[in-house]
Amino acid sequence: MGRFDKILAVGALALSPALHSGPAHAQPAAAPQELRIVEGERLPLGEGTAVAWVTLDMRGTPVSVGVSITEAALHGLPHQDQEVTLALPPEARLAGYDHVGLNWNPHGHEPPGIYDAPHFDAHFYRITMAEWAGIVPDDPHYEAKLAKPPAAGHMPSGFAKAPGGVPRMGAHWPATDAPEFAGGRFERTMILGSYDGRLIFLEPMMTRAFLLTRPDVTIPVRAPERAVGTLWWPDAYSVSFRDGVHRVALTGLRPLPER
Repeated sequence: MGRFDKILAVGALALSPALHSGPAHAQPAAAPQELRIVEGERLPLGEGTAVAWVTLDMRGTPVSVGVSITEAALHGLPHQDQEVTLALPPEARLAGYDHVGLNWNPHGHEPPGIYDAPHFDAHFYRITMAEWAGIVPDDPHYEAKLAKPPAAGHMPSGFAKAPGGVPRMGAHWPATDAPEFAGGRFERTMILGSYDGRLIFLEPMMTRAFLLTRPDVTIPVRAPERAVGTLWWPDAYSVSFRDGVHRVALTGLRPLPER
């Protein structure tokens, strides 16, 4: 699909820190009595299941959105690409998140030697399923919409738009200072997505091998300088394992006022 080919040369420049700056650290536990988790529909994946969810504080305000993948789901996966579309509960829409596209890539994807390990992509979409379904080459303006970036300052610094895009996804923006673009091994990373001048998804990616280590890490997420309307942005994304379940989440959601 040619998403990342031109990013390789940029990655070696070690631009200003973005999502991959700073060490990963253990996620602090919040008081259980202060939070409530609401789940969407649970769907089959591999030999297990996956479900999207939102965590609410005592006032019903979203503080995180995430996806849970049972341990068994990492086994019996197909040998071809698979996408599972997980609806987030309606409570997540206050923060602007609608659904999660969970993609299993058994052979990875381009560029070779970077993202070709078997891995999962978790697209946290900020558009409706109908809008998502409309990102197709049949749209006569598809290429122009892929090429149109968000306005200056509306994407966090340290990301570069890869050429082209992917139907029912959009254009992809890898972090140019990600370790995998400087000779490191890809285990987990964050990619952002746009379409028709809008930031439409945040996409944690992680290898199956990394999940099998049962990690418990939280990685800071750098916010854009400007927002359209009110944008709810995470402080971090986390990858963790507990009680037989892998969890990938955008944590510390907070509204960024328009500026």
